[in-house]
Amino acid sequence: MFKKKLSVVMLASLGLFGCDWNDSDKKAVEESVKESVTEEVVKPEGINVQVEFYNEVPEFLNDQQVFLVEVAFEIENPLKLTQTDDFIVSAVFTNGKANINYDAYKSAIKEKSSTSSYIYVVEELGTAKLESINGKTVVNFNILPKPILANHSDKETDILVGSDKDDPILIKYLTKMAKAKTASTFDIRSIYTDKNVRSEDYLSDGEDILVQLSSDTFSDSKDDYTGDINYVDIERVTISFD
Repeated sequence: MFKKKLSVVMLASLGLFGCDWNDSDKKAVEESVKESVTEEVVKPEGINVQVEFYNEVPEFLNDQQVFLVEVAFEIENPLKLTQTDDFIVSAVFTNGKANINYDAYKSAIKEKSSTSSYIYVVEELGTAKLESINGKTVVNFNILPKPILANHSDKETDILVGSDKDDPILIKYLTKMAKAKTASTFDIRSIYTDKNVRSEDYLSDGEDILVQLSSDTFSDSKDDYTGDINYVDIERVTISFD
């Protein structure tokens, strides 16, 4: 989402009050106004993650081709990321669709539109977008500060509007998310699968060596992925908490 910011040009400072304007005066004011208009990015609330890749992911032709970008914040165990202890969320792209999933031992949450086998269901955890810019893939996803809950129940495990204050799964999710915003280490993983093909890359040097959250922008080496597909090769990651 973009918000335009306009700085007001004070005509008095230009000495133009009380005098006739000629073409040069008008042009000077127009140029001053143009220069004073700036455009800034206003990021949505929650956790915002942008992952830039060295290469471009092709269009997905079928449900067997999956591109996944996962962000994991270490909040309990300083040595290793686990679904039991930490906050792990993934953006999944396949067949022109995008979904956000929350990975947690025995309390994983998916969106209603997701085809994953996760047990607990909400209407929306966030938004995810995959686009190509100058021959490279860029993934942006936002994790909402609070999930949009289901209005009606298709399954007993749907988390419904009105039940959120007492739902232990949602309470645990929100507690972990709050801790993620003050985490000291994290990691990003990308995975591409197609039938029997699988490639992946980590922002860190390995899944057990986490990245210090000491900045909002992080770079990764080129060609450090595993597998034969270079779509997963992470170049840069930007994270913000709003």
